[in-house]
Amino acid sequence: KYVAWFKYLKPIKDAHFNMARSGNIEMDDDANIGMPKNWTKEVQDQMKKMKAFSGTVRNYSGVQKGETLAGTLGEPEPVGESVEQQIDRIERLLQEKDPHYDLRIYSIKVDVSVQKDLGGEIQETQTEIRGIEGVTTVRTVGATQNLAQALLATYEIKFELLGAISRVKYRDRILIPGLMKVKGLRVVRFNPIHRTNVRGTIRTVRERRTLQEYGGDISGFGGMAGNLGAVRQSTTPMVTPRKTIDQVLADWVDGSVRIYDAPMDTTNMAYHVMVPVEELLPYIGREFRAPMDAFDGMYHEFIKNGARAPVYVAVGKNRRVKISGNEDLIWYAKRAGLKELPVFFSYQRQV
Repeated sequence: KYVAWFKYLKPIKDAHFNMARSGNIEMDDDANIGMPKNWTKEVQDQMKKMKAFSGTVRNYSGVQKGETLAGTLGEPEPVGESVEQQIDRIERLLQEKDPHYDLRIYSIKVDVSVQKDLGGEIQETQTEIRGIEGVTTVRTVGATQNLAQALLATYEIKFELLGAISRVKYRDRILIPGLMKVKGLRVVRFNPIHRTNVRGTIRTVRERRTLQEYGGDISGFGGMAGNLGAVRQSTTPMVTPRKTIDQVLADWVDGSVRIYDAPMDTTNMAYHVMVPVEELLPYIGREFRAPMDAFDGMYHEFIKNGARAPVYVAVGKNRRVKISGNEDLIWYAKRAGLKELPVFFSYQRQV
């Protein structure tokens, strides 16, 4: 069928058939009248490419017309079929797959901490993750940091879903609870989920590896994933290494220097820099300002969409630092184990 379609029928359909090279047909052999002269060789060559057994290739000797078994009518053949109808019928026969089958493969990068004195090693932890429903592959991306009591690594986890099942629901209801059950594993941060295959295949879609913030990496961008495409390139160089909140305060108090004064601008959010959550924790209140049931609802919204706005941090000439807006985000990030949040600094005389 493959040779018939791609060597003969499709070229005829597309008006590209070369009669001089492939148009000779058998006229002397009564059993194969009309068969293309090169048919047997072309079929055998294709069988070799498809890794058929050598005996099967060697014994092939042209189109074999099967006899109808006694008591059966055989396969009915359409009467009065035009050439175009025959081509369409053969094309449908070649497309032997379920048109409603839609396997979707997704990839997500997860920053994790693996305790040295609890649970298994890196490879054993990855094997446990592969046991989570839907997960297909787990691999380490980039270098692994070896700390005193833990290993810090980035895992690329691929999972499969059938049809238009929500990838976010899968992450929140299956993947995250599954990761939390792995002994010695602590999730530091989740990155956006990407689909990696084209419908009908498992071919990987090539994606840009790095997104840019001030010309650098923004894999830890804390805003809505949809806004990443709207990030505008800035001509202001990013301050490296990143300044701590105490350093930002000291520069403002001692020299009136606004070390971060040009915010990164996206469609729905402007912020100066990503700041570790652990640096923000000392400046939040002792208790969450809303009831617990309200916290749960807003926390799930945070898990679903990320930080929709930055944390506003005010630094004053009176040597004080205060969270002036979106303190709730720090509580959500602390519970989720998020590593960084976007921060917008405001410089004031007194806070």
